[in-house]
Amino acid sequence: MWNYLSLLPVILFLWAIAGIWIVFAIAVVNGSVDLNEGFPFISICGSYAPQSCIFGQVLNIGAALAVWICIVRHHQLRDWGVKTWQNQLILWSGILCALGTSIVGNFQRSQIPQSWSRETHRR
Repeated sequence: MWNYLSLLPVILFLWAIAGIWIVFAIAVVNGSVDLNEGFPFISICGSYAPQSCIFGQVLNIGAALAVWICIVRHHQLRDWGVKTWQNQLILWSGILCALGTSIVGNFQRSQIPQSWSRETHRR
Protein backbone atom coordinates (compact mmCIF):
# COMPACT_ATOMS: atom_id res chain seq x y z
CA MET A 1 0.00 0.00 0.00
CA TRP A 2 2.86 2.39 0.76
CA ASN A 3 4.87 1.79 -2.42
CA TYR A 4 3.70 4.74 -4.52
CA LEU A 5 3.75 7.08 -1.52
CA SER A 6 7.48 6.54 -1.13
CA LEU A 7 7.92 8.94 -4.06
CA LEU A 8 6.56 11.90 -2.08
CA PRO A 9 9.94 12.91 -0.56
CA VAL A 10 11.54 12.67 -4.00
CA ILE A 11 8.79 14.83 -5.49
CA LEU A 12 9.26 17.39 -2.68
CA PHE A 13 13.01 17.43 -3.29
CA LEU A 14 12.66 17.92 -7.04
CA TRP A 15 9.95 20.55 -6.58
CA ALA A 16 12.05 22.57 -4.14
CA ILE A 17 15.23 22.42 -6.23
CA ALA A 18 13.44 23.34 -9.45
CA GLY A 19 11.46 26.12 -7.77
CA ILE A 20 14.48 27.71 -6.14
CA TRP A 21 16.45 27.73 -9.40
CA ILE A 22 13.48 29.14 -11.32
CA VAL A 23 13.10 31.97 -8.80
CA PHE A 24 16.84 32.62 -8.95
CA ALA A 25 16.80 32.70 -12.76
CA ILE A 26 13.89 35.14 -12.87
CA ALA A 27 15.62 37.39 -10.32
CA VAL A 28 18.81 37.46 -12.40
CA VAL A 29 16.96 38.10 -15.68
CA ASN A 30 14.88 40.92 -14.10
CA GLY A 31 17.94 42.51 -12.57
CA SER A 32 16.57 42.21 -9.02
CA VAL A 33 19.91 40.78 -7.93
CA ASP A 34 23.40 41.56 -9.15
CA LEU A 35 25.74 38.59 -9.43
CA ASN A 36 28.75 40.93 -9.46
CA GLU A 37 28.06 41.72 -5.78
CA GLY A 38 28.14 38.03 -4.86
CA PHE A 39 25.80 35.08 -4.91
CA PRO A 40 22.48 36.20 -3.37
CA PHE A 41 20.42 34.34 -0.81
CA ILE A 42 17.20 32.80 -2.12
CA SER A 43 15.23 35.01 0.28
CA ILE A 44 16.67 38.09 -1.47
CA CYS A 45 15.82 36.63 -4.89
CA GLY A 46 12.26 35.91 -3.80
CA SER A 47 11.61 39.31 -2.25
CA TYR A 48 10.70 41.31 -5.34
CA ALA A 49 7.85 40.99 -7.82
CA PRO A 50 7.19 38.97 -9.97
CA GLN A 51 9.43 36.23 -8.57
CA SER A 52 8.03 36.78 -5.06
CA CYS A 53 4.73 35.27 -6.22
CA ILE A 54 6.48 32.21 -7.62
CA PHE A 55 8.65 31.94 -4.49
CA GLY A 56 5.54 32.02 -2.30
CA GLN A 57 3.82 29.33 -4.34
CA VAL A 58 6.91 27.11 -4.37
CA LEU A 59 7.06 27.29 -0.58
CA ASN A 60 3.28 26.81 -0.17
CA ILE A 61 3.21 23.72 -2.37
CA GLY A 62 6.37 22.45 -0.65
CA ALA A 63 4.71 22.94 2.73
CA ALA A 64 1.61 21.06 1.57
CA LEU A 65 3.79 18.19 0.34
CA ALA A 66 5.66 18.19 3.66
CA VAL A 67 2.39 17.93 5.60
CA TRP A 68 1.30 15.08 3.35
CA ILE A 69 4.62 13.31 3.99
CA CYS A 70 4.23 13.82 7.75
CA ILE A 71 0.72 12.38 7.74
CA VAL A 72 1.77 9.35 5.68
CA ARG A 73 4.75 8.79 7.98
CA HIS A 74 2.47 9.12 11.03
CA HIS A 75 0.27 6.33 9.67
CA GLN A 76 3.29 4.18 8.81
CA LEU A 77 4.71 4.51 12.32
CA ARG A 78 1.30 3.82 13.84
CA ASP A 79 1.05 0.61 11.81
CA TRP A 80 4.54 -0.41 12.98
CA GLY A 81 3.56 0.06 16.63
CA VAL A 82 5.48 3.22 17.57
CA LYS A 83 4.27 4.73 20.85
CA THR A 84 1.43 7.21 20.46
CA TRP A 85 3.01 10.26 22.12
CA GLN A 86 6.23 9.97 20.13
CA ASN A 87 4.32 9.56 16.89
CA GLN A 88 2.12 12.56 17.72
CA LEU A 89 5.21 14.64 18.56
CA ILE A 90 6.79 13.80 15.21
CA LEU A 91 3.55 14.60 13.34
CA TRP A 92 2.95 17.96 15.01
CA SER A 93 6.61 18.99 14.70
CA GLY A 94 6.46 18.36 10.97
CA ILE A 95 3.19 20.25 10.59
CA LEU A 96 4.60 23.18 12.59
CA CYS A 97 7.69 23.29 10.33
CA ALA A 98 5.48 23.25 7.23
CA LEU A 99 3.38 26.09 8.65
CA GLY A 100 6.55 28.12 9.26
CA THR A 101 7.66 27.49 5.69
CA SER A 102 4.33 28.70 4.38
CA ILE A 103 4.51 31.84 6.54
CA VAL A 104 8.01 32.61 5.25
CA GLY A 105 6.79 32.21 1.68
CA ASN A 106 3.83 34.52 2.12
CA PHE A 107 5.40 37.38 4.09
CA GLN A 108 8.53 38.56 2.33
CA ARG A 109 10.49 41.34 3.99
CA SER A 110 10.15 43.76 1.07
CA GLN A 111 6.35 43.46 1.27
CA ILE A 112 6.12 44.34 4.99
CA PRO A 113 5.08 47.95 5.67
CA GLN A 114 7.89 50.21 6.88
CA SER A 115 6.10 50.85 10.18
CA TRP A 116 6.59 47.18 11.12
CA SER A 117 10.31 47.18 10.48
CA ARG A 118 12.77 46.97 13.37
CA GLU A 119 14.82 49.83 12.02
CA THR A 120 12.00 52.33 12.52
CA HIS A 121 11.64 51.35 16.18
CA ARG A 122 15.31 51.96 16.93
CA ARG A 123 15.16 55.68 16.09
